[in-house]
Amino acid sequence: MKILHITNNLWSGGVTTFLISLLNYLSLDNEITLLLLGKDDEPYLKEKFNKNIKIIFLNQEKLYSIKNIFKIREHIKKNEVIHTHLFPALYLGVLSNLVLNKKLITTEHAAYNNRRKYFFFKWIDRWIYSKYSLIIPCSYGAEKTLVEWLGEGYRKKTMVILNGIDLKKYESIKEKRKELFSFDKNDKLVCMIARFSKQKDQKTLLRAMKLLPNNIKCIFVGIGEELENIKKYTEDLGLDNKRVIFLGYRNDVPEILKSCDLSILSSYYEGLPMVALESLAIGTLMIGSRIEGLKEILKEEMLLFEVENEKELANKVQKLLYDDREIKKIKIKISSEIKKYSIVEMLKKYKVLYENIKEE
Repeated sequence: MKILHITNNLWSGGVTTFLISLLNYLSLDNEITLLLLGKDDEPYLKEKFNKNIKIIFLNQEKLYSIKNIFKIREHIKKNEVIHTHLFPALYLGVLSNLVLNKKLITTEHAAYNNRRKYFFFKWIDRWIYSKYSLIIPCSYGAEKTLVEWLGEGYRKKTMVILNGIDLKKYESIKEKRKELFSFDKNDKLVCMIARFSKQKDQKTLLRAMKLLPNNIKCIFVGIGEELENIKKYTEDLGLDNKRVIFLGYRNDVPEILKSCDLSILSSYYEGLPMVALESLAIGTLMIGSRIEGLKEILKEEMLLFEVENEKELANKVQKLLYDDREIKKIKIKISSEIKKYSIVEMLKKYKVLYENIKEE
């Protein structure tokens, strides 16, 4: 089967990690093309895809440009199934497919987006999503909020396929604290692995760091458009580079997670974040904002805090870093819960989905 996947960019992050796993698997039995609206900004990510996957960049400065429709349309003509990811690819896939009427599916990667701030987008979204044969939320939280936004009638179009990771791979990760970092043995390490964007709200974690003792250090891993603003914010708070360390892009994220005492994700919204699954599979507890997607994974109240509430975050960081009994209790519960987020199960469900489409 010829399958065209359309998304915005190849950026380090959960969606790209998801695409690498899914497309590499599908390419074993299908002809896969990945069409990206933007530029080849992070070329090292292409190397993670199988060689038989055709990767095409439209190299557009403006992802929302109407010109993209005509370019996308030419690629749609060559394929049988069109699978979109993220906005504006979500919209452009529909507009480019008008009259062509190829089979359209989309994966809903987040439980919220900024379009939902504006009522008029509800009517546009309803029309756009009506053109999809299938909508695949990556979590039950993403399905819940999507149906609340579009209306109950859209539930019949949805099929939840939970994001998954290679659990065996993460179980065998070894910590490399001494090799990676030069901290004192009494220091406690927390980390946030996330793209620097407004969605991720690294500022709340930084404000929490101001409330915590000096022996608690914070490591940020990632790149993105907000990186320089966050560095400036760190300086404005008076946090020096001995307490807050920016590592940029890293290809040893599992080892970093294993080497830290806690991981944090302070996002405004998520779908089913891969880094949360990775952290828990490795055995490093995560504290996350109390939002759909994260609530689904971090079911213990001790692992959740209100969005933008640095005081609650700081209190929970302090407790989890030093309360061995609480840590042990939560880890026992998490170890059984994480098993349902298997990459094997995720890929099997996508394979069945595509096989059913082929038979229709």
